[in-house]
Amino acid sequence: MPFEPTSMHQTGFQINDVVEDHHDRIQHRRPFTGDFKDFLGSIEVIYTDDSDQPFGTIKEITGQSADLNEGMGGACVWLEGRYATSPSEMVHEIAIDIRNKTQDRNDSLSKGAEGSPRFLDLKRDVNKNEFIRTYGLLKTSREHKYPPSGWSGISNDINTGRGGDYLYIVWRSKECKSSGRS
Repeated sequence: MPFEPTSMHQTGFQINDVVEDHHDRIQHRRPFTGDFKDFLGSIEVIYTDDSDQPFGTIKEITGQSADLNEGMGGACVWLEGRYATSPSEMVHEIAIDIRNKTQDRNDSLSKGAEGSPRFLDLKRDVNKNEFIRTYGLLKTSREHKYPPSGWSGISNDINTGRGGDYLYIVWRSKECKSSGRS
């Protein structure tokens, strides 16, 4: 099931309704219960030949393109999150792993572009109290060492070493209330 995180504004919609939060520019689908199934469990890397953003993929929080390879050449690269299916899948942090050599993997964030290959590094630790519930991309002309206001975490720069705007994954974390974590 695609990961479509719930907004901080949780009232006024049914489970099957899609709500657009114009501040975050993120799609939301279901209310928060606090169970492990409400948290990010994995992220799928999707490639397309055109710049039309596929439905259900991560959005850029200021309304810019969410194509990770925009302006870099290569395929259009999108991210689609998935809910956790077990407590051990819950993600508490996202980092970008930039390699010096090409890796024989099918999840490159820079497919077909010049420069070092880069990959997602999802951090999991069931002993943590908070896990990623809501996330988006942040594209900016300025470097960010800390998450923007209203966000609890930020990855390292996806575009490190290849120029262009700074590009980060930002997220909000919430406490997991499920006793099924243990």
